[in-house]
Amino acid sequence: MVTTLNKSAWPVLLLALSASAAGADKGPVYLHPERAGIDYQLQGEYAGVVSAPAGQMRLGVQLVALGRGEFLAAIYRGGLPGSGAVAKEPISVSARRTGRSVRFHTRYLDFFVIAGQMRISLRRDGRLIGVLLRAVRTSPTLGMAPPPGAKVLFDGRGTEAWKNARLSPEGWLMQGAETREPLPRDFLLHVEFRLPFMPLARGQARANSGLYLHRRYEVQVLDSFGLKPQYNHCGALYRYRAPLLNMCLPPLQWQTYDVRFHSPRWSPDGKRKLAPARITVRLNGVTIHRDLVLTRKTGAGRPEGPQPLPLWLQDHGDEVRFRNIWLLPLPARTARETTRIHAR
Repeated sequence: MVTTLNKSAWPVLLLALSASAAGADKGPVYLHPERAGIDYQLQGEYAGVVSAPAGQMRLGVQLVALGRGEFLAAIYRGGLPGSGAVAKEPISVSARRTGRSVRFHTRYLDFFVIAGQMRISLRRDGRLIGVLLRAVRTSPTLGMAPPPGAKVLFDGRGTEAWKNARLSPEGWLMQGAETREPLPRDFLLHVEFRLPFMPLARGQARANSGLYLHRRYEVQVLDSFGLKPQYNHCGALYRYRAPLLNMCLPPLQWQTYDVRFHSPRWSPDGKRKLAPARITVRLNGVTIHRDLVLTRKTGAGRPEGPQPLPLWLQDHGDEVRFRNIWLLPLPARTARETTRIHAR
């Protein structure tokens, strides 16, 4: 039976999806859409207009494959996250596939998904009130060329800028690489990443990696598609701050991070921190952290200090891929300027 998750059931499912799955069987890993099967073909984003008593209303639905024909549907009024959704937390509904279609329902509506369409009907009389179409969104910064003055770290033509670099058969950079040189103190960073499809994996076992800035501050990389934003999900400053909204796209699509980072400022002897780090993060073109103050390192990052450190693309054992990585050094702010900015 497919039912809407009530307030008592939702935390249980969220815990199951978000809890650490260390030691658990992650199940199959798909690196190519054409081999990922029917669940992957049905998974994705759907958007359109339905007829409501007060007039037409836009809806967005993210259908998340959980393996073996099980799905989670995240329903947003107003459209998809970053594209009109009026709340960052969706109505979450369990669903199941039969053959090549998926069905689920809320209290008043029936949903039927097949062949790139989501048909929505009233439960009381079966009247069709709208059809949502499959939407494949791409980041507006995907493929962005490095600006003048930027340093290209990876463009597919070599790994000279990296230690422990490995390339996939397609020529993409694999997880685990670390830059040979430290990052600038202040910079803009552009990274494109692609998550594997791991339908049976859960939580931190589901396509886990991360951008470790100066090896101290982790911007989480994870397949969190369709879930409520959490402090350890994609877009989070790991175990420090959840993103403002969940802009994670489905796995096996290229996604982008654009990061503006200002290092902490230290006394001349390097023993006293005068001002904390600040960070702005855009995930797939949408700001998910705006000039956020970082009072400490995040997660398993190295202790804060005055010396710049490299960028590390975390290896958590999952087949995450990277491409088009570049950084642009920013003019340094003095400790006095940074302190004044922080005091505003």
